[in-house]
Amino acid sequence: MKVLVFESSAIYRSIIKEIFNSNPNLTLCDFAGSDTDFIEKLRIHHPDCISIDATVLTEKEIYRTFNQVQKLKLPSIFFISDSQKNLRTPENVVLFSKPKFESFSSKQIEECAIGLEMTYNQILKKMYSVPSLLHKMDSSSQESHNHQIINDMQKHSSSSFQALCIGVSTGGPTTIMELLNGLGSSFPVPIFITQHLDGNFDKNLIEWLQNNVSLPIHFAQDNQIPKNGHVYFTPADVHLTFKKEQNEIIMHFNHDEPVNYLRPAVDKMFDSAAQVFGSKCIAVLLTGMGNDGAEGCVHIKKVGGYTIAQDEKSCVVFGMPKAAIEAGGIDIILNLSEIAPYLKKLVKT
Repeated sequence: MKVLVFESSAIYRSIIKEIFNSNPNLTLCDFAGSDTDFIEKLRIHHPDCISIDATVLTEKEIYRTFNQVQKLKLPSIFFISDSQKNLRTPENVVLFSKPKFESFSSKQIEECAIGLEMTYNQILKKMYSVPSLLHKMDSSSQESHNHQIINDMQKHSSSSFQALCIGVSTGGPTTIMELLNGLGSSFPVPIFITQHLDGNFDKNLIEWLQNNVSLPIHFAQDNQIPKNGHVYFTPADVHLTFKKEQNEIIMHFNHDEPVNYLRPAVDKMFDSAAQVFGSKCIAVLLTGMGNDGAEGCVHIKKVGGYTIAQDEKSCVVFGMPKAAIEAGGIDIILNLSEIAPYLKKLVKT
């Protein structure tokens, strides 16, 4: 099903990208940023379904859009505010309450993501009679896996690691805050984080973390030499990679095409880390939809690096860690509360 999305919120665009990335029955035609842009892209793409942020539209604009989608007979999702709940809707329109994200609440993001997934699956079921693609992993297999590899950290000496790379998506802000606070005020290697967020929201996230985390937090910069104990976030719309120049490892911005609609992509960062840091890299894959980071974990593990996945119980959405586990790319699965202490033991801070 091809979907055209009119959405002004950076975090919703990120969540929607992940939903599409995790569901092979959904194809994202394009994003529209304004009413006129949406109408134009509607004519260009001929989507099977549309998703509209109605919170930025006037009542007159909403009813005008209702008429248009009714004429086109397009299944449609309209995000609405509390004041718009009494709108008279055509049969082909589903209203979806749009929560606020002032506190970066993982619970709010989880509820939104799951609600969106269910709504899209309901539309898919009506159109194509396909089932939902949400699955859960058997916790017993997870415990068995942990039991087999719990002593893997003994393979690495205390001085072997040069980088900690973290991939995260839905539910990321509070998850990242908890993990970084668990590391304390110093850490012996640089920390690189790729979080699926768009431009406006990533600046807010950095400022929020700078006020709530002891470690120094920055946006990564192109051709910058990273410092131990500093946290570097990938900016929006670039992939973070690494290269070696004159015995120094530097951060490098890669402008390749999005990977499954994602730029930055965790896989891009992990793959580059595998090539440049090799066995001296630790990769941590946290909560998020889809499978971004799974292939990268496989590559890091193959070159002798160490890979950690957040467990299902502590994830907001278990998609990304689950995909990496199933791909055979994970050395150990840990609860979020266990990851920071485990990392400190790995590097012996």
